[in-house]
Amino acid sequence: MRICDRMLPEVVYRPIRALGTAVAMVGMSAQRQHSRAYLATVLDHPPTWRDVFRHFFAFEEALMLKLRVANGRPVPCDCAPSGQPFLDWIATGGPVLLGTLHVGVSDMLGFQLGGQVNPARTPQPSDMGETPMPRLPAVPGGTGVPPVGLEGKASAGVKRRVYLVRQRVGNSRDTERLAAHFGEWLRFIWVNDPGEMLFALKTAAATGDAIALQCDRVEFSTRTEAFDFLGARRLFPVTIYHLARIFDRPVILTVGLTMPSGRSRLYGSPRFDPVPDEPRSAARARAHEHFQGFLRQVEGLLREQPYLWFNFTPLNPLAPAGAPPAQPTPEQARGI
Repeated sequence: MRICDRMLPEVVYRPIRALGTAVAMVGMSAQRQHSRAYLATVLDHPPTWRDVFRHFFAFEEALMLKLRVANGRPVPCDCAPSGQPFLDWIATGGPVLLGTLHVGVSDMLGFQLGGQVNPARTPQPSDMGETPMPRLPAVPGGTGVPPVGLEGKASAGVKRRVYLVRQRVGNSRDTERLAAHFGEWLRFIWVNDPGEMLFALKTAAATGDAIALQCDRVEFSTRTEAFDFLGARRLFPVTIYHLARIFDRPVILTVGLTMPSGRSRLYGSPRFDPVPDEPRSAARARAHEHFQGFLRQVEGLLREQPYLWFNFTPLNPLAPAGAPPAQPTPEQARGI
């Protein structure tokens, strides 16, 4: 693939990739079924074979982007106004928990933005408190929102070291190649057993570096709650908020989407901060509201770009009957 990518013009190579994706789809009946089930919830029409193909091809193109970045090709990135808390962290640093979903190029932005933020175009905090950091207005998320540019070379950018929590799967070699390319500010924590996560994170938590983990697949989490997503009450893991309380770290949630122009754009949540001595019921209620707000933004983005949901597994399971409401009261909330 690397040789073809270097030798063939895109106008020739892209149809070849599309043909390869179509052939691969034929032998992936379970993934086709899960794709169709997801698309039925997000599209305004029953999904067709063409819709399923576009879903698969979007995923192939995201994997192609990983390969190209691993080979040293720069990818322009920018940030929507909702990503301001992430910009603040880039500018100031400090320990933080970064959460994301299997959406678009979210994984890639963890590599790209860690070392390719141009300080000349990113709001910087004042050193002596003379001028507060400028903030963008609170504009609802969406692909039409004007972004803040994050262009620049890694050598000129602000580097923040990040520990990425990942499960080792079949495409881990591609991820490891990316890690080698961005090794100056990137470390991996491989966790295949949820029971090992807390132990595995202790070393990283003892540093001032960020820890990033994915927050959408329930099969690898022992702590889930019900949230409104894609027209139903669905279970999502809330492990990141449990870790925030244990390690006293704020939480920032982000996703990255590819724009029609070819740029990658980051969308984010407000910052969630643990409050000392806060009752666990109140902390859980705040965390629930924080994650629900982020899911609303993600759902809006997916309805604009429905083929960028990259979980070819069953959609998050429906919450059991009698699950707590979207914003649990302190009496209903127990633990994180």
